This record gives sequence, structure tokens and C-alpha cells, in this order.
Amino acid sequence: MKAKIASCNLLHLRAVGVALCLLLLLHRQLAAALLSNWGYVHFLKETIGRDTEFPIHFLCDSPKAPSPDDNSPVGQAKVFARAISWNPSATSAWQGLGLSHLTQGHYREAADSFSQVASSSIVAEFLRGVSLAGNHDYLSAIEAWRFVRAGKYFLRTGINYSMQGDSACAEKLYQLSLEIDPQNPDTYYALANLYWGLGREDLNIRALEAGLAIDERLSGTRSFYQGQLAYLQGRYDEAARYYEDSLRYEDQPDRVYRFLGLAMWRKGDLRMATLAFQKQIDANGDIWAYIFSGRVYLEMKDCDQSIKILGQATEHSPNNAAAWGWLGTARLSCGLAHQAIPALSKAVALDPQNLYRKALADAYRNTGQVDLACSEYGEALKLKFDDEIYRLMEKMQCPHR
Repeated sequence: MKAKIASCNLLHLRAVGVALCLLLLLHRQLAAALLSNWGYVHFLKETIGRDTEFPIHFLCDSPKAPSPDDNSPVGQAKVFARAISWNPSATSAWQGLGLSHLTQGHYREAADSFSQVASSSIVAEFLRGVSLAGNHDYLSAIEAWRFVRAGKYFLRTGINYSMQGDSACAEKLYQLSLEIDPQNPDTYYALANLYWGLGREDLNIRALEAGLAIDERLSGTRSFYQGQLAYLQGRYDEAARYYEDSLRYEDQPDRVYRFLGLAMWRKGDLRMATLAFQKQIDANGDIWAYIFSGRVYLEMKDCDQSIKILGQATEHSPNNAAAWGWLGTARLSCGLAHQAIPALSKAVALDPQNLYRKALADAYRNTGQVDLACSEYGEALKLKFDDEIYRLMEKMQCPHR
């Protein structure tokens, strides 16, 4: 009997021991999960929360060198390493460890960390690609990004950089998006928009041709960019038809009336151009629709309407140098030199490198302010040599500069 009791007690102790071991194991896994998740969230707030460009900002610049003096990521790395020692399969811990390496510029170590859970986490695979790119292994990075279909991410990010005025970075991100997904016409259209703003007509045409060649959608977007291509190639009647066609679709671009107006202007239909520009102004107050409309009215010799609309442009966008420049130019062309001077001076103050200096000098000359005219003609020559300006300065006996 005693032997049976002892045996039962032994079995009971073993069961309790196994239960305790399981509880301890579960406790460690739970602790690891809580620790890694707390560390991951805290780390995101302390790093990504302060750097909206993270984690791909270095793709536009050189990868930064490791920064061992940065104690915050180093301290967080210890938290994640401890969590991993308790639970080697903790996804958030591996991602947090990789992020801590990434923020320090330790790209190889970051890639190794993300690789541990990349098969089960799209985020980890994406960040593994970022780490590989930081380590100059661009082919492997592209392969990782293709796996998680990151092309649209880089497209959206490129658009954000473009809106912030960073055209160089936007172009790199668009090209990267095409490396990942060369069959997305919207990326080519984004490139075309970028090149339009930069005045790079040849690259604009190539991007449009590439995008339209793979775009099989019946959409306002496709019709709009068909119009863009026709416009750049000088086929203005055809461009106007494409722009009008894009208006039939719900996805019509918000700038379509502006470009319809440009096409009408180019083909000589000035009245229709002003109507199109006015529709764009009514739709979203597009500043360039104001400016183009004012210029068309000036070409139509309607000084009152031209000056009125360009004045509205300066009210709508008071820091736009082109709006002030064209308001001053309209006043000068309409015989209002004295009123032109404040507007042109404002344009030059907003953008000292613009070409409104010549118009400002003309206004000074027309009002008899020779010294000021000579000064502005001299500044205009520094920006761009012009035989006409040079002859005017000689005729006015301006001092040599």
C-alpha cells in the first residue's frame, strides 16, 4: 500500500512539475510577446514618428554611416534581443531588432534580422529589401520588393516627394517603382507629370508613350494622357478632342479643363480657351488657370478683363511670383507703367531669379526712372544675356557693370 501511495505521489509531483514547466514556458513566451510588442510600439513612436521619410529616405541619398553613439536604438536592440532569447519566433521582436539596426545604418545586421521572419511577414520582407538596398545589394532588394508588390508604395511615396518639391527624389522612386512593376501605366504617367513640370519634353513624351502602350483601360485618365501626348507633339485639335473625351469619365483628372484651355489657345480658339480656364477656376481655383486666362485676355486686347483676372490670381495665391509678374506685365502692356512697378517688384522679391526683371526695368524706363531701369537691366543681363537689353543699356548710357 505504501509503495502504491509513493508511486501516486511521484506521479502527482511529476504532473505538477510538467504543469509548472508549461506555465513557466507560457509565461516566458507571454513575457517575450509583451516585451517585444511593447518595445516595437515604443520604438516606432520614437523613430518613425520623428522621421516621416523613414525607412526609405536614404534611397534618394547615400546610405548613412553607422551611428554607434545613438543610444536609443542600441537600447531598444537589447530589449528586442532579450525578447528573442525568450521566444525565437516572436515576429515583432525580430522586426524591432531589424528596425533598430536599420536606424543605426547597420544594414547587413538589419537584413539578417528581417530574414528571420520575412516568410511570415510582408512588413519584414519589405524592410529586408530596404536593408539590402542600404547595403548596395539592389538586385536582391528589388526581388524582395517584387515579392511583396511594393511598386505602388514607391509610386505613392514618389508623388509625395514631388508634391514637396523634391523632383530628384521623386524621379528615383518612380524609376524604382517601374523596376518592381514595369506594367503599371500610372507610374509612367506620374513620371510624365514630373517631366512636364521640369520642362523635359523629350522624356515626357517617352514616358507617355510607354504608359499608353500598356494602358488598356477605357478611362478619363487614359484619354487625358493621350491628350498630353498629342499636345506635346503639336497636334492641338486632337489634344482638345482627347481632353473633352476624358470629361465623360468619372476618373477625369482635376486639371483637364486647364489643359483643354491650353489646347484651345494653341489652336487659336481664344474664346473657348477662356471658357475652359474659367471652368477650371470654378472647379478648384487652379492658379495656372487664372494666369493663363489673364494672358489670353491680354492677347485678345481685353485689358480690363486681363488685369481683373490676374489681380484675382494674386489674391488667390499671394506668394506666386508668376501671378504678380503677369499682373505687372499686363498693366505695362496696357499703358499702366506706374501701376505695373509694384506688381513686378513683388514678383522679383518673391523670386529674384525670374525673368520679370526686364519688364520691371521697362516700367522704370517708361516712367523716367533711368537709374532704376539701368540697375534692373543689369540684373536681368546677369540672369540671361539679351542683345535687346544690351542695346537699350547703351542707348540709355547706363554705366558698365
